[in-house]
Amino acid sequence: MELGHIFYFLSRKEHRVFNAGLDWTILNLAYSPLNKWEKYAGMRSESIDPEGTNLSAAAVSRLGPVIAINPADKLVIEARFQVSYGLYLSVLSYDITSGPNAGYSFGMDNDNIFDSKGLGTSFGATIRYGFFGFSADLSNAKIPVSYYIDEPDKNEVNGMEKIPFKNFQVKVSFTL
Repeated sequence: MELGHIFYFLSRKEHRVFNAGLDWTILNLAYSPLNKWEKYAGMRSESIDPEGTNLSAAAVSRLGPVIAINPADKLVIEARFQVSYGLYLSVLSYDITSGPNAGYSFGMDNDNIFDSKGLGTSFGATIRYGFFGFSADLSNAKIPVSYYIDEPDKNEVNGMEKIPFKNFQVKVSFTL
């Protein structure tokens, strides 16, 4: 879900084939389950135990230039490039409970959500007719996340890394 506004350089009241402006996504809220990690854990054992909910979430604001093409009456196609800044949350934890790797566990977590902020970029496009349209955005940021790996008969490994946080969103858009 997101809320934003485009500040066009030229008036929208007149029909123009081309226009440009500044697109400000005031707030973008995104949530993604991280269920693909089960496949990785499953390669290590036939029995895995996800601990809690494995998810990724973000609250981001983005700002950048937009180019709009208006080839027909109410048909508008927009392309944008934005710089983003936001808070990111990643929670992932798995225990392997049987097989040759029994006791192996791995995961990642944000120790403090306010330490998990980062800059990124976003590319997007919107096609709309009148007030109704579809948008797609590809975002990329690098954020600090702490991780741990605990293997039987070995010391636990933990630390913090800046990891890529990539997100692809397809949205229904309503323009006022």
